[in-house]
Amino acid sequence: MESRPLLHHTLPIAMSSSEVVPVLFLHGILGSGRNLQPLAKLLHGQNASICPILIDLPEHGHSLGTPPPYSLEAAAHDVGRLIKHLELSGVSIIAHSFGGKVALQVARMYSELVRKLFILDSTYAATPPMGEAPRVIRLLRSLPGTFGDRNEAMEQMRLNGLPLSVSQWLATNLTRSPMREAVREDSQSNSGKPLRWRFDLDHIELLLDDYFASDFTSLIQSPPADMHIHFIHADRSEAISLDAAKMMQTLAETIPNVHYHIVSSGHWIHVEAPDALVRIIADHWSD
Repeated sequence: MESRPLLHHTLPIAMSSSEVVPVLFLHGILGSGRNLQPLAKLLHGQNASICPILIDLPEHGHSLGTPPPYSLEAAAHDVGRLIKHLELSGVSIIAHSFGGKVALQVARMYSELVRKLFILDSTYAATPPMGEAPRVIRLLRSLPGTFGDRNEAMEQMRLNGLPLSVSQWLATNLTRSPMREAVREDSQSNSGKPLRWRFDLDHIELLLDDYFASDFTSLIQSPPADMHIHFIHADRSEAISLDAAKMMQTLAETIPNVHYHIVSSGHWIHVEAPDALVRIIADHWSD
């Protein structure tokens, strides 16, 4: 594998004591670590020992320009390198959607470093492409490559059927910087240049294809004895099929350290139902 840069990460709360518990937050496709910052701060408010580490996964946020391959295994390798770089052990991972399968791959490859997983509205099984992400990528490919301002971009997305909240979130990925300079904040020198997407949709699509194709059934059926895996399913989401949800529930009933929870929410569970999410995580923090 070609040499890859260390993943961009932030610690919104200082790791000030040896007693803290490092918790990695892994976002969904087209997102970034900061998407999960409000949840991280809520959890820290409930339990001051939690030290959140917000990670930008490859080809997202400020982790752009990553060389190939664009796969879950490569992304998990990058997360594992970061864990070792930070000299962490016994980490917990809270991961949404695409990040959920990255977390499962991390658990498979670095089981000695991982203590607990909370997988937010993501499945462990290989599935056909489903949910909102493939539709969003098709829509973005149909739009012009550049925009005069964010309002123009959001209006284009609205006209193509995206809700305002999703359009606003996607618009945070617009920049006036050239493609390989997108890791830097927009500067005055770029003022007046058209806005374009920070991410490379070809690379994003390769990551998403591998997300749907990857299967972690063997890990879930026989997880490491000291690792607990919690699946938290949003009941109004299209990201998990009814069959997959039933299978997760069945496995949770038969495997002691696999757990299944349902929250009344759409796919953006950390935005729509943060209090319910925090309660579940807090109730099972000592598993």
